[in-house]
Amino acid sequence: MRRKSILVLAMIGVVLPVCRVSAEVFYDITDLGLGRAHSINNSTQVGGSGIVNGSHHLWGAWIWDVNNGRFPTQMSFTYVSDNGQVAGSFYSDYYNTIRPCIWNSVDGISDIGYKIPCEACGGGVAINNSGQVVGQYNFASCDCGLSFQYHEAFIWDSNNEIQNIGALFPGTRSIASNINNKGEAVINAYGYGSYLWNSINNDIQYLGSFAARAISGNGQVVGDVKEYVPQRNMFYIWDEMRGLREINGPAGMYQVIPYAINDEGVVVGIYSDSSGLPPPPPPPQSTSSVIITAFIWDEVNGMQDLQDFIDPNSGWTLYRAKDINNRGEIVGYGEVNGKEHAFLLTPPSIGGYIDWSDLTLFVDRWLHSNCLVSNRWCGSADINRDGNVDFGDFAILANNWLAGVE
Repeated sequence: MRRKSILVLAMIGVVLPVCRVSAEVFYDITDLGLGRAHSINNSTQVGGSGIVNGSHHLWGAWIWDVNNGRFPTQMSFTYVSDNGQVAGSFYSDYYNTIRPCIWNSVDGISDIGYKIPCEACGGGVAINNSGQVVGQYNFASCDCGLSFQYHEAFIWDSNNEIQNIGALFPGTRSIASNINNKGEAVINAYGYGSYLWNSINNDIQYLGSFAARAISGNGQVVGDVKEYVPQRNMFYIWDEMRGLREINGPAGMYQVIPYAINDEGVVVGIYSDSSGLPPPPPPPQSTSSVIITAFIWDEVNGMQDLQDFIDPNSGWTLYRAKDINNRGEIVGYGEVNGKEHAFLLTPPSIGGYIDWSDLTLFVDRWLHSNCLVSNRWCGSADINRDGNVDFGDFAILANNWLAGVE
């Protein structure tokens, strides 16, 4: 082991003065096929929706993992917990309408809105590891055509079944946008703003006049301006310590939408140079004057274009970043080969086969600080993930030098 460390020290002495990496490609990109990816759990299971006959298909939802690839669920959208349980909505032939549901690989689809035995509409939009599902449901009317006038927030679990929590908030329309593993949910009351609701003690806290979209495991909330305001290029972030803050987007942009935040406080979403943010046009994207850019943001590095962190020769144009897990993996959708495909972005990591290419990367980032998930732990050089590239990381690299080589 001592000879190995001395060997690597000698190599660093040779390489350090002369070797610099000219370009940093931090993410490996995996093509998940036609469609859009919407969610990812901490086991790298991805939920998405499909493309049928060249257009986005409402009921072509699927689950993907690295071992099994894509598996159809016959749902609309899919939001997946770390336990592999899925929340969303499905089309009920019995009620001839859209119903909230859960899905797993054993039981398939289960209607969780069955306590409302009529043509009411609704859908689940998030699920946590305890199996709590939140979303919106038309409790007040059996007329699905009136559903958007009467949608109210709900929570469901296997013990208490579906519960209307919209009555806890002002107005007649609300939606529960997200729930974390602590049972904390963010609720949007239309026309009134966003609230934090604790499903354990029923505590309610007003967050502000914005549209909350996601909450992390640490209770950080992100959201955006509900109504379009010209050049309102910012999003909101809230936490218990600092309250509500505005985070500015790039100059000249009109709107920023944060879709997700992980437990490291890293945010992903989109910004646009035009109002309204319509869905991306049929490929190629150049058929529209609207520029939609997938971004990543953290407290240290600010807002960055995700396109800058993939291989420029990959052929991909990233439209939207929809979710990020605690491993820093990001899912969304974009264009490749003239078609709309779902993607998975994976930060590379040093491990397995440690050789000269790893040493070159490590030397290039020697003594870097502020290493975070959002900058891929300084391009994977911060091996022990303590925020710095230093001798602690060097010891790990040295002890694994040529690992995997016989």
